[in-house]
Amino acid sequence: MFHEFVYEPSLSGFADRANRLKIGDGLKDGVQLGAMIAPRCLEAMDALGYSAAIRWPASRRESA
Repeated sequence: MFHEFVYEPSLSGFADRANRLKIGDGLKDGVQLGAMIAPRCLEAMDALGYSAAIRWPASRRESA
């Protein structure tokens, strides 16, 4: 969940980074994101998103 003052910059930044990811067979060279085959993978990704949201720099919040 994002506060409205960080929603647009967060969405834009997330989309830019996601579009640059190489997705595929996680065992192949250069692949950055493979299948999430276990519930713990989803939990880890959720935790990363939460961690990023709470660490958003105050300077970015004020300029958004």
